[in-house]
Amino acid sequence: MKGGGIKGGGMKGEGMRERLFKGEEKKFLLGISITLALMQLGLLLVMPFLAVFGEGLDGNTPGLVGFSIGVFGLTQAFLQIPYGNWSDRYGRKRMILIGLTINAFGLIIGYFAHDIWVLIIARAVQGAGAIGTVIFAWIGDRIEPARRSRAMAYPGIFVGIASILSFIVGPVLHRFMTVNDVFLAIFILVIGVIIFIQITLPAHTPTTRSGIKRKDVVAVFKQRKVWGYLMAGVMMNYVLTSFFFLIPVHLDLLHQTNLNWVIFVPTTLTALIFLRVSSVMADKGKLTTVLVSGFTLLLMSMVVLLLFPITLITLIISAFFFMAGFMSLNTTLPAAVTLLTGSTIRGTVTGVYSTFQNVGSFVGSTLTGVLFGIGHNIPVIVEGILLFIVIAVLSITKRK
Repeated sequence: MKGGGIKGGGMKGEGMRERLFKGEEKKFLLGISITLALMQLGLLLVMPFLAVFGEGLDGNTPGLVGFSIGVFGLTQAFLQIPYGNWSDRYGRKRMILIGLTINAFGLIIGYFAHDIWVLIIARAVQGAGAIGTVIFAWIGDRIEPARRSRAMAYPGIFVGIASILSFIVGPVLHRFMTVNDVFLAIFILVIGVIIFIQITLPAHTPTTRSGIKRKDVVAVFKQRKVWGYLMAGVMMNYVLTSFFFLIPVHLDLLHQTNLNWVIFVPTTLTALIFLRVSSVMADKGKLTTVLVSGFTLLLMSMVVLLLFPITLITLIISAFFFMAGFMSLNTTLPAAVTLLTGSTIRGTVTGVYSTFQNVGSFVGSTLTGVLFGIGHNIPVIVEGILLFIVIAVLSITKRK
């Protein structure tokens, strides 16, 4: 049997684990995982502090602060499909390098942000480096379907480790550096990522340089599963950006702004276990169960915020449910989308999925900022209702 030698899926022991990915596959997965981890480190070094930082800028309002966080997702949403399409035609590696260069330009603008509108422009340009869809497609190209969820777990684990580091290092940096200075530090990190990719990752030869055939794309989107995954992607990122708005603001209200690490380090470590288990379950054909469970954990996170007084302990418990659910979904959903198409249009299809995801990011942070200005519990109630609907739809789909 080709593709990694997993013949006899019930086999156990070191031999099976060693054969799960070939040498070149492991090298590729490690390279792409380190790339994503460094990008995540750069993103989260500033993300938990943007809401509070935005409140101190000239011309700010709660809605504009939320918009400054979410506009990253808006420009990502507009460009995911073009990036995916271009990567199908011109190569995955080339588009990743272009996207990172644009992202770096946005970081330089962020360094000069002393007005809420300059911050919004900086975040919009950062988001224009829409490389996520290209990375998902490239993993789909290199790894066969039976091992793809576990392949997605590789970058998931590295991203989780980078997240932990950012939650530890971030508060320390912010004791000695302004948010503007952190933008500059991240710019230097992104330049390092560009050099790392150029040196370590293999060139990608596109399977087609002609235009994408519309009938091939239409055939994929006639599948009901696709629309279920798109809905799930929207809601997952809606909750993600909303959560990163709510937690820092609540900590600020508790006068404990620098305790992000206390909340996210232990919960992210625990969530890595859920990531591993969910990827194995998904590869064994229990994808819908994984999705329902992941969204149920996100719902429980919202329930904790709604039903209990906001304290540091409450935020930690809520973050535990949130990180476990998010980590489970963030690896299995992209893998599921790559299973629905061939390599010639994989970048285009994953681009559509990533577009929906980033629409969720934009709506989540922007709407949360507006609703939070009306009442602190309003955004949590709205998310709870939407999550319940998603769980119900996925459960019905499972029974069918």
